[in-house]
Parts: sequence; structure tokens; C-alpha cells
Amino acid sequence: MLLVTHHFAPEGGAPARRWESLIERLTAFGFEFAVLAPPPHDATGRVTDPRPEYRRGHASRGPCGELILRTGYRRHSASLPSRTHDQVVAALSSVAIGVRRFHRRDARPHVVIGTVPGIPSMFAGWALARILGARFVIEMRDAWPDLIDSSGMLGTTSRLGVRRRLRVLVTHVAHRTISRLQTHADLVVTTTETFAAVLRDRGQEAVTVVRNGTRPPAVLTLDPDAPPRGRPGVDRPLRALYLGTVGRAQCLDTVVQAARLVADRGYRLEVRIVGRGAHAARVHRLARQLGAPVTVEPPVPHHQAIELYRWADTAIVALHGWGRSSGPSRRRCTRSWRAAPR
Repeated sequence: MLLVTHHFAPEGGAPARRWESLIERLTAFGFEFAVLAPPPHDATGRVTDPRPEYRRGHASRGPCGELILRTGYRRHSASLPSRTHDQVVAALSSVAIGVRRFHRRDARPHVVIGTVPGIPSMFAGWALARILGARFVIEMRDAWPDLIDSSGMLGTTSRLGVRRRLRVLVTHVAHRTISRLQTHADLVVTTTETFAAVLRDRGQEAVTVVRNGTRPPAVLTLDPDAPPRGRPGVDRPLRALYLGTVGRAQCLDTVVQAARLVADRGYRLEVRIVGRGAHAARVHRLARQLGAPVTVEPPVPHHQAIELYRWADTAIVALHGWGRSSGPSRRRCTRSWRAAPR
């Protein structure tokens, strides 16, 4: 199998961890993997590890024996156009390196998997599958670009300037193009049943669901019989935690505004937003402007997440109202922590 992805180990985000787990399980059944991914870089586009094996064009082996080929990338800002440019550069580099490495008949993969996001990785996977004569699988970790279209995040063209009208047009074209490509894939993998149903309604028959999750050992360390830590909101503030991406889709401005309203009504509340994303600075500024009981903190390593959930009384799932595409897989991951002591 050949995986085309924009995020891979040693990055610590959810997409990289998801495929780390999938490769670990699938190689146990005899599958062999090659991975095309850019060097590990953070939300600002900076390479997070300068070791030679992460440089463009370098090949190395992962912990399960997977062949990892590093593609080109472009340093970027937190803006959507800049990040998209980086994803396009990585996707084009993936095609070039993939064709050069796997063009021989005895080296060709049987299956090519393109992951979304980033969206360009899906097109790179499709191109490689066509060129190499392989089956094509799309993994839709999120329901993009449906989420942009259904949420009205970009507004309507009658209220927008020329540049934003162009962005709306590009989004709609991408939506139709991606939908068409999905119907031509041999298999589409989603993380929720609701989005799988949307795809089936569009004519995609081969759809399966592989949910996000967590490792049981981490969950089992929580003690459901631990003594109470005081009455939340009475003896101490109610502790609410958001852990994840602080981006456009999460609409965390609403969380900040709601926290301010709760405080104005005399209730004790403490909200921690932990993560990185395009809107982290914006959410932080809003919290300061409103005087809301909200702190915005940088991400923590995955193994430290358990301590954040120990601290919290409740976890926040924050997303726009997506309509039929609601019910994000994050809820299922969060439920795994429901045994956290109160």
C-alpha cells in the first residue's frame, strides 16, 4: 500500500497518530506500506526536526518497517491560502517522487491511499493510482469541503468583496470536483456514519467507516472511584476543557462568548482551550477583550492529554452546526474519557 498524506510521524497531531496506529495494526496482518509525506512541520510551516531522514527526497524506515519517503514542502503562515500552497507543493512533489520510485512493475503498489485533509493529497493519490495502475482509496478524516459550504463560514457572494467571492467560487468548484472524484474511487473511508451516508446518497457505493479512537491503556488509568474534588461551580469553578485544533471549523469564539455570559450571571467557571490552529491568536484576543474566564494554551504531547482530562469536569466539543454532517468523531473519542473523576 502507498499512503499519500500531509501529516505523518514524528508529528504529534491526530492525523499522524491515526495512521501510526493503522499501520501498526495492518502490518500485523501482513500488509506492507510506503508513505509519501513532507518533513514534519508545525502550524507555522517550520520544520520541527532537522534530522537528515526528514529532508526532502530522503528515504527511511518507520517502526513497523514502512518505507517513508519525504516530499517537498513550502514554509507557510497560518492563513488558509498559504497552507493550501504548502499542501499543493507537497502533493506535486509526492507525484514526482512516487512515479520515480515506483514506476517499475515489480515495485508498484496494489493500493494507493490519499488522505483528506489536505485536499491536494487526495488528488496526488488519484494521479499516482492512475499512473501506477493501482486501486484508489480516499480517506476523508473530516467532511471537508462540505463543512465550509454548509456552515456559511464564507458568507454569501452578495455580501463579499472580490477576493472573498473568488474564494467562495473556488470552494464550490473544489466541492464538486472532490465529490466527483469520490464517486470514482474504489473505496472511500470516513470517520463517521453520518458522512458515510452523505456519500452514499451521492452515489458512492463503496464506503466504510474507520472511527477515530484512543488507546485503552490510557483510558484505564482513570479512576472512576476517586473521591470528589469539591462541588463544581459551588466549592470551586466548573472546569471545562477543549483539547484539539483551534481553527475555523471549531468556532471557538462561541465558547469564549458563552463563558463570558456564564461569568456575568455569577457562576464560577474556568475554561482551558489547549491546541494550535489558525484561530488560536484570535480566540486569545477575544478572551482578553471580553474578560472571559478562558485561557488559550499551546498543545501538549499526546501522552500528557490524560492529565488535562483529569483536571477537567467536562469536555467541550465545539463545531459549527453542520446539519446532516453533524456528530463528529471527536465526540466518540471524548466519550472514552467519561470515567474521569469529577
